[in-house]
Amino acid sequence: MIFKRTNIINSLGCVLAHSINTSNGKLKKGSILKKEDIKILSDSKITDILVGVIEKDDITENIAANRIASAIKGKNIYKKQPFTGRSNLFSNHNGVLEISEKMINKINYIDESITIATLPNWSLVKNKQMIATIKIIPFVTKEKYLTKIKDIITSDDKKMKVHKLKKNKVGIIYTQLFSYRNKSLDKTKKVVNNRLISLGSLVKKEIFTEHSEKSIALSITELIDNNCNPILIYGASAIIDRKDVVPMAIKICGGKVEHFGMPVDPGNLILLGKKNNTKIIGIPSCAKSPKLNGFDWILWRILSGLDINTKDIQKLGVGGLLKEIYSRPQPREREK
Repeated sequence: MIFKRTNIINSLGCVLAHSINTSNGKLKKGSILKKEDIKILSDSKITDILVGVIEKDDITENIAANRIASAIKGKNIYKKQPFTGRSNLFSNHNGVLEISEKMINKINYIDESITIATLPNWSLVKNKQMIATIKIIPFVTKEKYLTKIKDIITSDDKKMKVHKLKKNKVGIIYTQLFSYRNKSLDKTKKVVNNRLISLGSLVKKEIFTEHSEKSIALSITELIDNNCNPILIYGASAIIDRKDVVPMAIKICGGKVEHFGMPVDPGNLILLGKKNNTKIIGIPSCAKSPKLNGFDWILWRILSGLDINTKDIQKLGVGGLLKEIYSRPQPREREK
């Protein structure tokens, strides 16, 4: 696009660079000038204006924003009509947002005229929530830049997508160190139920048992027999090693420990296991609080039907320092 000051006689089909107040109201910037616009300017005694002249390879802002939005949106995402060079993307469901950060960066690197802003990768999103906005900064961008975007997005796997939260039938094991029931378990149970309900899942069966390998192993088997998946284990004592009570119980019942610990705090002491297709999570003590913690990041993905492996967990470190939960047995910083 070429910007220049010109007489209104020569401005037909040009883009108005700045809004102008006329005797017939305001002509907004970005308007493509028509014959009636030029007449209004003439009647208002306006002769010279600043315009943008559209060149052969130029794509106007709304068309460009709309094309980019169409290119990057994947399953369970919809777009709205573009305006002022902006196209917004929204989630069709409650779920977990997956974004290729590499893809978004590559597109933003193409040219300063094209910008995409999104929510963080793996965000929990609600139905109809805005998840991204595409904005063309000037009035036009180039066709060659849109071609580059098409070359970057070579498959549906690279598109933004929302993984819908499923209605899971969750099994929960609460362990106790002594034969009597700890009163704090009632509070924990309420927090757990509220957390799962808010995510569209339900507690199918819960078991209270002693904190021993054998008891937990039998409880896991019972929950699997009742078609519970995933299984959450709220231990009376935090897991401190792969040979601790909870991980050993998973092995005893025929399962395997897939990962222990993660670079998110609160939430460091989480354990992921599996028996056949049933996912098992050893819960860190911070999950007894309703506040956001590392367990939530894992739970969202599992309840959306996503697999999560060691590398996925190890990538969570940047941004993994969450707000402190002061009810924790061991806060990250000692009192002074």
